[in-house]
Amino acid sequence: MTFVLSSFGILSLPAAAYLNRGSSWRILYLCTSIPAISYCIITYFFVYESPRWLFMEGRDIEAKAILRKLASIEGNSLDSYLSSIHHGQEISKLNPYKLMKDLFKRRWALQRILATMVFGFGIGLVYFGLLFGVRNLGFNIYLGVILNGSMLIPTNLVTLFFIARWKRKGSLFALCIISGICSIICGVVGS
Repeated sequence: MTFVLSSFGILSLPAAAYLNRGSSWRILYLCTSIPAISYCIITYFFVYESPRWLFMEGRDIEAKAILRKLASIEGNSLDSYLSSIHHGQEISKLNPYKLMKDLFKRRWALQRILATMVFGFGIGLVYFGLLFGVRNLGFNIYLGVILNGSMLIPTNLVTLFFIARWKRKGSLFALCIISGICSIICGVVGS
């Protein structure tokens, strides 16, 4: 849902830009910032603190209260379950630099981090390259962003289909290959 709603946000941007086409970019920036600020204020009242973080900080009572709200569980069953979790004093003594050192000692962990970074860079390059490269396609920029944003919605649904059918590794590989082929086609057709 996050990505689908993000796609609707991208779809709303050309509408705001078109309505402010005679104004300064500062006005457009203000028009897009006000909804984001109001969203953050509203979110503050509806989003709970992470129970895991509260436990790690030793704030067990607050964590249990949030878990009760989230799970609607009452009684001793929740308390007995939560009593088996380690308290924050034990967990917070971990040295983050030691964990980073362990990352470089373990070859498999370093390979996974590097692969994730390469995939993230490639996906970000294609995703934002297509969004920011709309002006170079040679047609109306407003229409281009709308078409680009509207293609994101079915893409997100197809991604959910792939992830539900295949494992993450296979679906990520297949979607990256398809994305690369489509990007090459866009480059060839555009020129």
